Amino acid sequence: MKKMNGFTIHELLIVMIITSIVILLSYTVIQNYYQLFSEIVDTGNSQTEINQFYQLLIADFDKAEVVTFNGKLQCDVAGEMISYEFDSSFVARVSVYSIDTIRLSCTNTNFTYANESSGLINYFSVVCNIQKVEVPISIYKQYPIGKYLEIKE
Repeated sequence: MKKMNGFTIHELLIVMIITSIVILLSYTVIQNYYQLFSEIVDTGNSQTEINQFYQLLIADFDKAEVVTFNGKLQCDVAGEMISYEFDSSFVARVSVYSIDTIRLSCTNTNFTYANESSGLINYFSVVCNIQKVEVPISIYKQYPIGKYLEIKE
């Protein structure tokens, strides 16, 4: 009888076990990579939201003639009132022409009056939360000295 060349059942089982281990490890690495990638994308999106919010706030503070706080932050920009409403899950920027919703969780809104009797705010700060990290944002507004006199009259 002729001897047949081929693999034994033991050799095939060993190859199948090794192959299944390699596939299992590859799947685990790919799954962990995908999860890490998703977290990085979410963090990047949150940082973009904070940056856009900060840039809008700075622009409105710089252009505003008067900044007040009556339950919401209000900036008078050339006769147009722009207000910021802070909620636990979003910030709404409301103007005559549009309403912008920024998906940020903001807490601890603080402000300082430039002059108590004028009602003008010269310092505003808020803490934004992104994925268990608190990001403080603060803005300072300097008024011309004549602005205090206009408000009192």
